[in-house]
Amino acid sequence: MHYALLIGLTLGLTLPLTDRHRALAKTWGSRCLFLSVALLGAGLTLRTMGRNSIEHAHLTAISIGLTFIFGHFLSRLFKIEREQSLLMTAGTAICGGSAIAAVAPVINASALSMAVSMSVVFILNAVAIYLFPPLGQWLQLTQEEFGLWAALAIHDTSSVLAAASLYGEKALELATVTKLTRSLWIVPICFVLALFYKSAQRKKIQVPWVIVVFLAVSTLFTFVPTLAVVRPHTQMLAKIGFAVTLFLIGLQMNKDNLKQVGWSPLAFGLSLWIIVSGMSLVLVQL
Repeated sequence: MHYALLIGLTLGLTLPLTDRHRALAKTWGSRCLFLSVALLGAGLTLRTMGRNSIEHAHLTAISIGLTFIFGHFLSRLFKIEREQSLLMTAGTAICGGSAIAAVAPVINASALSMAVSMSVVFILNAVAIYLFPPLGQWLQLTQEEFGLWAALAIHDTSSVLAAASLYGEKALELATVTKLTRSLWIVPICFVLALFYKSAQRKKIQVPWVIVVFLAVSTLFTFVPTLAVVRPHTQMLAKIGFAVTLFLIGLQMNKDNLKQVGWSPLAFGLSLWIIVSGMSLVLVQL
C-alpha cells in the first residue's frame, strides 16, 4: 500500500500537473477515503467486537490514553503542527493508516499532513515486522505476551499480524483479537475530535458521517449472516480504495510542499513509537 503513495508522490513531483489536476485528485481522494474507511466496518461485526473487547479492554484503553498524552508533549518538544501530531498520534495509538484516514477528515487535515504521517507510519510498520519477533525471543516473551505486545505497539493491522505470525500460532490468535478491539477506538476518538473541532470552529457539532457509515456497515454484517460470503470482497475493496486514496494524495504533492517537511515528523513518530512500545511491554508483563 505504501507503494501507491510512493508512485503518487513521484508523479506529483515530476509531472507538470496544474492546480485543476491537483484539485481533482483531492476531490476523488476524499471520496475514496470515505468509501474505504466505511468498508472497514464489514470486517468488524458487533458480535466480534463485544466478545473480543472485554478481556484486554483496560490495557488497550490505558495504552491509547497514554499515547495521546505522550504525543501531546512530544509535539511541543519537536515543534510539530497540531493536525500532523494528531494524525501521527492517532495512527500510533490505534491502527496506523486506517486511523489516520479516519481522523483526517474530522480535523480537516491537509494532504501534506496526511502524506507525511502515513509515510512515517509505513516506514515504522516495515521495521516492526522484522524487529519485533527477534526482540520477543530475546526478551523471552511467551506466545500470549508477544501477541498482546504486538497488538498494542505496532501500528497497522497487517504489520501486527505479520509480526505475530512469525512468532507463533498462539501469538497470532491473541494479536488478531486484541488488534480488532484496538481498532474500534477509531469511533470514540473521531467523535471526541469532531466535538472539539466543530465546537471550536462553528459552535455546532456535525456528525462525522464516515464513522456513522462505518458502524452501519458493521451492524449490517452482524445481523445479516448471509453477507459473510461477501466480507472478503468488501475488505479487498477497502484495501484497493485505500491504495487509490494514497495514490491521489501523492498526486497533490509538489516541490513547494515537500520543502515544509523536515526531520521533525520522523523524529516525532519514531520517539513516540519507542515510548509506546516500551510502555506496552511494561503493561503486558504487569
